[in-house]
Amino acid sequence: MKILIYGAGVIGSIYAARLHGPEHEISILARGERLADLLQHGLILRHAISGEEMFLRIPVVTKLSPADTYDLVIVAVRLDQLATVIPDLAANRRVPNLLFMVNNAAGYGAWLAAVGADRLMVGFPGVAGARKGPFVEYMQAPLFLQRTTVGEPDGRITTRLGSVAHLFRHADFPVSICRNMDAWQKTHAAIVVPLAAGLCAVDGIGSALTQRTEVVRRMIQALREGFAVLKELEVPITPLHLRLLELFPTSALEDLLLQWGRTPEFDVLVASHVRAAREEMRCLSDQLIALARSTQIETPALDELSKYLTLCPTTKSDNLVSTASR
Repeated sequence: MKILIYGAGVIGSIYAARLHGPEHEISILARGERLADLLQHGLILRHAISGEEMFLRIPVVTKLSPADTYDLVIVAVRLDQLATVIPDLAANRRVPNLLFMVNNAAGYGAWLAAVGADRLMVGFPGVAGARKGPFVEYMQAPLFLQRTTVGEPDGRITTRLGSVAHLFRHADFPVSICRNMDAWQKTHAAIVVPLAAGLCAVDGIGSALTQRTEVVRRMIQALREGFAVLKELEVPITPLHLRLLELFPTSALEDLLLQWGRTPEFDVLVASHVRAAREEMRCLSDQLIALARSTQIETPALDELSKYLTLCPTTKSDNLVSTASR
């Protein structure tokens, strides 16, 4: 299979490296500083906990032209970058399958209109990490929270969807096929926006949460407000087991979050991404608050915490189209 990974940030780099092999022809699209890094150093992954490294030379391209042919394009950019990427995807009608692995709580109407219902698939990565110079440090997210997840916008289980799931499983990614990716992504936003905003309230440092229990309580309240909004809109919490986050006693969730915030895993999976992707988190927060405003649900904790997203410190980020790639 001939595959283009559109975006050479953390997510694009991880999936390009793990999918690379004799069965597939993988290319990765990069620009700016990240392009220079890949050309000079190659693609280097380092597991954030074990320290195990992977070094690869993967073909790099700088654009997707209307005449280019691929069996699959995996779009791995940030939500705030997507507007600059969609015109390239819409102009190329020779790629039959586009998998958007992009944060989104606003539905798929605009994406479908731009690239066509016959081509669009949606998904989300099950890994996270941070760029440190030419290295990408990464790890798998806890399976309770997140696997590599894929679906069709209309919920069908299609042959091509099965092929994409097999592609990822063969590369050793834990995979889920979801019949309601819109609900999955809205649920994800209801969880990640309070986490990101709460972290920004403590300068993006996970360990600082241990000294700010009042912030942790507001994060939990904001999460539950988001879940209440989704229920009001008849959006099911997806996957279903995440309902435990609203059923657990607040004190138990508070203890879990305080303990998790002290770990290196939390810094890799959550804090580092928030620091590097503040604008994406702000966009996702805007989408979630817009959903809340369409209901009668009051969201005081979510509204309060979201203001901190404008204040959160950033780290030097990857370049794709004059902004940071995922």
